[in-house]
Amino acid sequence: MALGFHIQQQRRNVAIVLPMLLPLLLLPCSTLLSATPAKKAPFTASPKSSFSTTILFTAKDSVLYHSEKQTMSLWGNAVMKDAATSVTSPKMVIDLPASRLTAYGEQASPTIPAKPAIFSDPQGSFNSSAISYDFKTRQGTTVALDSNYNGLHVKGGNVERLENGVLKITDATFSTCLEEEPHYWFESTTMTITPEGKVTAKPLYMYMHPEIFSARLPALPVLALPYMKFSTKPSRTSGILLPSVSRFDNSTALSGMGYYWAIDEYADLRNEGDIAQNGSWRFGERLRYRKRDRFSSEVQGEFKQYQTANEWNARVIH
Repeated sequence: MALGFHIQQQRRNVAIVLPMLLPLLLLPCSTLLSATPAKKAPFTASPKSSFSTTILFTAKDSVLYHSEKQTMSLWGNAVMKDAATSVTSPKMVIDLPASRLTAYGEQASPTIPAKPAIFSDPQGSFNSSAISYDFKTRQGTTVALDSNYNGLHVKGGNVERLENGVLKITDATFSTCLEEEPHYWFESTTMTITPEGKVTAKPLYMYMHPEIFSARLPALPVLALPYMKFSTKPSRTSGILLPSVSRFDNSTALSGMGYYWAIDEYADLRNEGDIAQNGSWRFGERLRYRKRDRFSSEVQGEFKQYQTANEWNARVIH
């Protein structure tokens, strides 16, 4: 049976009263703690909100409460939930006076896989080895981020989640190659991810593992940019196209480099190309125009430079 208690929030203040306990009390799984209004402590779900919010904590194993420090430790699939946010972890520590939660993951062992701390809200979710969350500001920090965002695998040293849902990541590494040892990846000193999936990286470095006769060689830097902005979602957002590694003219190539321009709500332009280790390259362009349900047009052009020949094509659709 899971053990839990709740904190009732009213008019931007939280009222917390816990039963009279010994200074240090271990609560069995069949015990239920409930909070009732009495002592006030500052706690806001939103600076402008005045509605009532319940925060629920549960744990499968046990809860250790320290009455003097007013802290509580939860073990065994610990969960925190409110109207829009949830945190799950093997261990969780609640600091009631500070209105702060710290969730801890478990490291992997030879027989037991790693169990990360998981944060979720309407903007998405991420995994980490440790998460700290402030109930007042709805801001949080984490270390050792390791998560996926719409096909983008992201790792980070230190991460701060702002009240508006934006993630600020330092020492970030990310890739669209989801293998355990990716063929290519990007590194950035500072990276932000918005709830809409817009990513900004400053600066950006791209690395790849060249392969010869199926043997992977040491990492090689292939691209350096002072600034990079792109989207993890298939939306009409202007920005640089994130390149990937592929095969072109029987050689390893940097593929899909270019720029996407959402001209307006009716038209967009995409310029992108590939460049291979053996000197071959490709450039393509696509212009689309659509006037609601009346008509749509598309113009495409492409030029390919192989080692032994050239090739070009063009197409117009109306």
